[in-house]
Amino acid sequence: MHESQPLHVLAHVALKSHFETAHAPDSPFASLHRCLDRVDFVEGKELAAVDGTLDLPVLLPVHSEYQTEELRALRNLHPLALLIAVTNDISGHPTYYAIRSGANFVFNLAIEGRRQVGIVHARLRAHAEARAFATTRLQPVPHRAAVGTALQVPAPAAPPPVWPTPELSAEDRDLARQLCTPMTVSEIARSHYCSERSMYRRIRRLYDSLGVGNRSELKTLVSADLASTEGLRSRAG
Repeated sequence: MHESQPLHVLAHVALKSHFETAHAPDSPFASLHRCLDRVDFVEGKELAAVDGTLDLPVLLPVHSEYQTEELRALRNLHPLALLIAVTNDISGHPTYYAIRSGANFVFNLAIEGRRQVGIVHARLRAHAEARAFATTRLQPVPHRAAVGTALQVPAPAAPPPVWPTPELSAEDRDLARQLCTPMTVSEIARSHYCSERSMYRRIRRLYDSLGVGNRSELKTLVSADLASTEGLRSRAG
């Protein structure tokens, strides 16, 4: 029988008090807390310093403009991460800004927890199963020799990413260079006359084609090309 994966999430330290009072029957976090196996509390700067792919789901409070920008910055660093915004929203504005800033969905403290926890639990479960599948798929497969003895053959090393790749269109190369600037995904989407959702899908395809996981890895990959371009411009000037 398939063993279900534990639900492990990262939560911003500002949410710690909500989890500590989750035992109260009327706490919006009560139902959510019961479906989680492990919660690690982290500072915003720790999340921003993550190098590589941010695999674990992240719960972030979005009650202020500063927290909205913190969410947006994290989304720009990790376009493929599962980010859950926690709001206390009666007017609808915090939820709107959280989604615009890159949240996959919102857990609203103003709504009874049981009405939302089913959706959150399903997304967390799907995310955990996908991570487990990806990890299993990357394990080396035992190779059986002709005499029948089992040999463990190490998986071949993946070739290093190459930039620029001939498969990339001129538009994708321009997008890659934009992602190496301080521009937000929202600003990049507007420059390409498309929605943020469409731009996130396009960024995902670009990352997959280049073999990188986030903007930091992409910037390292194209830095030499950018330096060469700037050198040509300075000499032309």
